[in-house]
Amino acid sequence: MVADQGQVWSVAADGEHVYWVGGTPRRVRRVPAAGGVVEDLTPAENEQPWKLALDAGWLAWTIETTESSPLWAMPIPPNATRVHLPGAFYKDTLAVSGGFVYAANNDGVWRVSPATGVSERVLDVGASPLAADASGVYAVDGLRRQVLHSAGPGQGQVLATLPREPSVLRLAVDADFVYLLYRYATRECQTTLARVPKTGGEPVTLLTDARCGMDLVVDGTYLYWLAFAEQPQMRSFLSRIPKAGGDAELLAGNLPPGGGLAQTATHLYWGEAISPSTGRVLRLSK
Repeated sequence: MVADQGQVWSVAADGEHVYWVGGTPRRVRRVPAAGGVVEDLTPAENEQPWKLALDAGWLAWTIETTESSPLWAMPIPPNATRVHLPGAFYKDTLAVSGGFVYAANNDGVWRVSPATGVSERVLDVGASPLAADASGVYAVDGLRRQVLHSAGPGQGQVLATLPREPSVLRLAVDADFVYLLYRYATRECQTTLARVPKTGGEPVTLLTDARCGMDLVVDGTYLYWLAFAEQPQMRSFLSRIPKAGGDAELLAGNLPPGGGLAQTATHLYWGEAISPSTGRVLRLSK
């Protein structure tokens, strides 16, 4: 779809544009979803943006740091206004929905309004990763093996307890379920895809993949995930499975290492690292 001078670190998409972190120096960038001219949304400063999250009203991103990350947001459609949100957070933990940016640190999960700057703690544990929708935020407390939901301050609840302590890499949500992509430490690259009812209940395993899962999205019919295999060389694979369960289907394989899976109603988008200095944003029709 588009090549970049630098690896692509994170990808987000809406019906109009695809957004990603890339370039040298690293910036937040976007291009029309059908392809076209690349536009830089952040200046060529040494900010090192890291992870993106996008909703209808706001684009948010973290900064790569050795300690806690600052949090920035920009209204959609973008303008010259960048909002520096209060607090410092994990750089890999971010979600946006309903006009709020959700992020986590050692003190908990926080809901921040980029419009007002008001920050509220919605979970008392620094859970990770995050997913969000109109009902609030979803997270995983790995130490307690709990899948959590909060609609706001003081409204945290446990939806499920996982059977063993997992390394949960990604969450996705639809109207009825929370979907998890995770691995166990004793099985380095065996990935499990599972779902938990949003009303609470036992986790149901949908699939076990021998490859290393990296990213996950869900639409009205399918669960899509991006994974990589290390042997004989590092290659990426994009697959899907009916979200009600069934057989997995390989959509694209034997690709250079990639990450940052995103979607629109009609397409999937992800980043690819061809070399340390060259990356691409790829597009695949659903």
